[in-house]
Amino acid sequence: DVRVSIRTRVADRGWSAWTRLDADNDAVAPNPRAGAVRDGTSAYWTGPSTGIELEVLPTGGSPNDLRLTLIDPKRVAADAAPVATAVPAAAGDVPAPAIYSRAAWGADENLMDWDPDYADTLIAATIHHTADTNDYDSDDVPGMLRSIYYYHSVTHGWGDIGYNMLVDKFGRIWEGRYGGLASTVIGAHAGGFNTGTVGVSMIGNYDMVEVPEAAMDAVAEAIAWKLSLYGLDPTATTRITSVGGSGTTSKYPPGTTVTVPVVFGHQEVGYTACPGRYAWARMGEFRDRIDAKMQIPVFSGRGFYLRGANAGGPADIAFAYGIAGDIPLVCDWNSDGVDTPAVFRAGWFYIRNSLTGGPAHISMQFGTAGDRPVCGDWDGDGDQTPGVFRQNGGSGPGTFYLRNGLTTGPSDLRFDYGSRGDQPVAGDWNGDSLDTVGVFRDGSWHLTDSTSNPQITLSFGYGTVGDDALAGDWDGNGADGVGVQRGGTFYERNQAAAGPSSAVFTYGTSSDDPLAGDWDGNGTDTVGITRGY
Repeated sequence: DVRVSIRTRVADRGWSAWTRLDADNDAVAPNPRAGAVRDGTSAYWTGPSTGIELEVLPTGGSPNDLRLTLIDPKRVAADAAPVATAVPAAAGDVPAPAIYSRAAWGADENLMDWDPDYADTLIAATIHHTADTNDYDSDDVPGMLRSIYYYHSVTHGWGDIGYNMLVDKFGRIWEGRYGGLASTVIGAHAGGFNTGTVGVSMIGNYDMVEVPEAAMDAVAEAIAWKLSLYGLDPTATTRITSVGGSGTTSKYPPGTTVTVPVVFGHQEVGYTACPGRYAWARMGEFRDRIDAKMQIPVFSGRGFYLRGANAGGPADIAFAYGIAGDIPLVCDWNSDGVDTPAVFRAGWFYIRNSLTGGPAHISMQFGTAGDRPVCGDWDGDGDQTPGVFRQNGGSGPGTFYLRNGLTTGPSDLRFDYGSRGDQPVAGDWNGDSLDTVGVFRDGSWHLTDSTSNPQITLSFGYGTVGDDALAGDWDGNGADGVGVQRGGTFYERNQAAAGPSSAVFTYGTSSDDPLAGDWDGNGTDTVGITRGY
């Protein structure tokens, strides 16, 4: 037995602090096709390091045959823009989350040389952490997953990645073990207690830092959906029998039946610090969040799905409004501080002053079929009103037509801006309480601070070709930042400027359309999606 710690060196930062590595020997049984099955520590992401030091201290006897395995995940095509997809339909009472598939993180299926085994049913969920670094960017995650996959399947000889699902600190959910997300496929995540459990692991070391809100919510979303498929109560306990736990971290010999919570942390059944002291202290909160998500009724038809936080999770408000072919949008139509829906249909705006389905409160004709609708406070009087962006024929410029009232009539402002194929956007870019417009084109934003003299005053890159653009006051400071949706993942920046994302999370699917608004009047915008139009 040994105790292993690691530190890494980065050229411009020197040596990191020492990090203790947990034991990682939780396979169901030796892989019959593996050349050798080795115990070891958890994998550790070093990033672009220039040096590695290990400290190996015996806790009993003398260590021998020590090996350091270095894994290069390389770059693969999927790294450029991983896409979250809807989980294949399964009869559950909770909306299925968007999950990044094995293909999305570039899993080499040739490494998986062990056919999946399945339990008779699911009886519990196990929460883990990878005991990895917390210092990673969103773009690192696919490579981290490929490294863990190689380490589990080849170095350990388990034949596949051990966890059924993984969640990064940005709130994205990733498919782990092969064999079906909705199934009872047996993982290799909690020695002796892999059969009948789903293992969900947070990427990071939560023995060192608090669990990010986005990760908390994504874990709860993933487990709520999975438990709903099997009719399990996250607040209950269950009886589970240790299977094949000899030589693993299991606290209990094979054949021992123990009572555990339906949602339990790994250290409940194993000699390990997993899922870390900060996550362990919040196990009750995990169960409460999962339970709350399982109480939300499913609404899956055409309509608006609005989220009360800039993080993954189920819709907090969902309702039907409009018909197929409509273009949905939201604004504060009655100046009460709450954004509510409208749809644009063949030159007509149908506006509703409530976050519910029902008839339009206001119907007004403005624009023509083929226009793209926008809305904002164009004159700074506190009232938000419609506008349209018309993509003129040929290579000519686009034209904005803006109206300062909620009645049929001519445009109050008209000006050329942008070009054909641009996505129109509107927002208060400088916090002066006046909404102005802009366009998004192939990953670049071109914004103006004036509707009376609309010249480009802000031009910067954020996003990439194919993204859907949106704007919102993500931090409640009175000025709108920018955002994009890509394949079911939202990327937000608190400023209308180039730079790193302030938030990254999965919500909805690649076929949904994004929007943003203040759903509760608290002065901060959060996201939503529309589906089925």
